[in-house]
Amino acid sequence: MDMRAEDIKKAACIGGGVIGSSWTLLFAMKGLDVCLFVRSDKRVEECKITIADNIKSLIEFGAIEEDEKEKILGHISYTTSIAEAVKGAQFIQENGPERIELKREILAEIEAGASADAIIASSSSGLLISAISAQAVHPERCIGGHPYNPPHLIPLVEITYGEKTDQKIVQTVKDFYQKIGKEAVVLNKV
Repeated sequence: MDMRAEDIKKAACIGGGVIGSSWTLLFAMKGLDVCLFVRSDKRVEECKITIADNIKSLIEFGAIEEDEKEKILGHISYTTSIAEAVKGAQFIQENGPERIELKREILAEIEAGASADAIIASSSSGLLISAISAQAVHPERCIGGHPYNPPHLIPLVEITYGEKTDQKIVQTVKDFYQKIGKEAVVLNKV
């Protein structure tokens, strides 16, 4: 795996709850094109409102300028297809519920549509990456990227890795998170 942080130009967020919508906004604010996957058109509309509300708050608090709004929104696309979301993405942030079987199902869908060298980070807070990626085709590119909430405001992110995670991926993910303004801490207990 020879991908470097500066090679990451397109991201995908899988799941549009509080964490997924916030990651999506952060990626877009940092100039990445990002596609947010959610399961229904209704959820797409809800996520658009959440992200717009977050941008409005950032403007009100002076964190960004009003004229940045359209540029940020222009970096975000939405889909109800995981395959469409991950197509061409170098970095995929999975934000599904904390249920191991569901995480594994989502990971299988991601792998089926993602590029062979795409990095897959899970926002999981309590599940081991080794357990999530136990049935993965490419466990070496799976890593944990657990943010403190909400990710677009609080800079800390904990990076965890599994027994089969490529150590080059660990460094690339740390560098990537730092590039987008996160304080990335690698937890060394597998």
